[in-house]
Amino acid sequence: MLRESAYINGEKNGIEKTYYRNGNLSSQANYENGKRVGITKTYYSNGNLLSEREYKKDEIGTKYYNEKGEIGLEVIFIVSIKFLSWV
Repeated sequence: MLRESAYINGEKNGIEKTYYRNGNLSSQANYENGKRVGITKTYYSNGNLLSEREYKKDEIGTKYYNEKGEIGLEVIFIVSIKFLSWV
């Protein structure tokens, strides 16, 4: 698998792409300051869309597609992190 990434000050910034051995795109993601932002797409080896994942502040929404390009599943994850302090 081949990966193209851009780094600024040691952190991923910009579009990262990975490719299958056959040359087809495997995934495409956008990074800002080392964190994924926006929409990440993954693909089947035949080039059809496998998933779309949207990264927002407190949630991650994902759509999964079958090999015909039809939506098979849609999931929204709510990200909640709490910090505790013990005295």
